Amino acid sequence: MNEDSLKEKQISFAEAKEFLKTVHDDLVALLEQNKITESYRMYPAEDIVYIMFREYYASQDCLKIVSIVEGFELTELVEYNSVDWWFFSALAFDVDTDKIIKIIQEKITEEEKNKINSVIDKEDDVVLKKRI
Repeated sequence: MNEDSLKEKQISFAEAKEFLKTVHDDLVALLEQNKITESYRMYPAEDIVYIMFREYYASQDCLKIVSIVEGFELTELVEYNSVDWWFFSALAFDVDTDKIIKIIQEKITEEEKNKINSVIDKEDDVVLKKRI
């Protein structure tokens, strides 16, 4: 892969900021749902990272979040000492990278299975089902 194609795939700062608004909204919703909006700092942020990666995002969104955290300075993206800082600094410094990779790989596998199942489950493919 050459440098030009890598540059094309990189997310711009404006795109990153826009996407992080969605992540912020999802994070706040999760905290509110669990009634920990005010006391979120008492909880390990890395656990919230794992939950959000497992339950809120598709594999491509997980990869996008990771690439944003790796590609930009946290101080450029989020306000220091905010709920977003708590979340993204945990992603950048505290999470087990192997766990994040495993979550993303499982999501990719599940998404691929769903694609295959959706093809097989179409009514037009009755003959294919009978062969299987």
